[in-house]
Amino acid sequence: MPSKIVVDKSNLIGTDNNTFIYNFPSSVAFPNHEIALSSVDMYYAWFNISAALRNNTFSYEFPDAAGTGVDTFTVILEDGLYEIATINERLQYEFIQNGHYLIDSNAQYRYYINLSLNITRYSVQIDVFSLPASLPSGWTKPVGSTWSFPSVTAANPAILIAAEFNLIIGYAAGFDSGPAPLGGSPLSFLSTLSPNIQTNNILYVSVSNIDNKYGSPSGIVHTVTPNVGFGEQIRETPEFSFNKLHNGVYNSLTIQFLGTNKQPIRIEDPNTTITFIIKDKTQTIYA
Repeated sequence: MPSKIVVDKSNLIGTDNNTFIYNFPSSVAFPNHEIALSSVDMYYAWFNISAALRNNTFSYEFPDAAGTGVDTFTVILEDGLYEIATINERLQYEFIQNGHYLIDSNAQYRYYINLSLNITRYSVQIDVFSLPASLPSGWTKPVGSTWSFPSVTAANPAILIAAEFNLIIGYAAGFDSGPAPLGGSPLSFLSTLSPNIQTNNILYVSVSNIDNKYGSPSGIVHTVTPNVGFGEQIRETPEFSFNKLHNGVYNSLTIQFLGTNKQPIRIEDPNTTITFIIKDKTQTIYA
């Protein structure tokens, strides 16, 4: 008879919630057996930007105290799941912390670099604006700010895109917007690569002891797609696709979730349940 095994958070090892070891009650011989994934219940709880993914930094330039050059500031994004809008909000927070903005006559904050999603062009748009040569009437400068209004174009703001983060927004690594002309029109850019806001847009389910000479890695038995909102539950019930197990006697099976680079990926929520069906190859079973 086919047998069902259930793997859940009690089988987790390590701290990244991606590796499970299922220990059989006793050693089990598998002379001619197959295994298929029956279901996966887990939460969409893996980040798209993090220190571990090395894609959490970029930089910008802003006028220095003399207004003739620039100082460079690094933005470090906290580990999380970001959209383009939230990346831009985080950039604006950095501007506020550093006093890199102006307050207009309507008490609105004016920022001089902006990231936005251009849906029509399937791109991320970067706009870089020129600072005024002096404080406009009715406007104010943040208290405590040490920068001076630029006297040359080179002292205007610019954004620099680091490697790995560039893949998120679709720009070449090392992209430098350069400054908008002094008192001139803003600079606008569209990403030249397809933005990939979630680099791990699928997860691979990998099982040890799979006999698949064509697979790389050989243990992949299924993919999980996050077709729900962040933090919501993913429910996968695939049709049975049986994979041959290596002949032998086993004490356990190891199950892992891998990212698109085929390496184990950190999952924030441990509440995962996976079920498998194991059967002799001669048995017939229907989903």
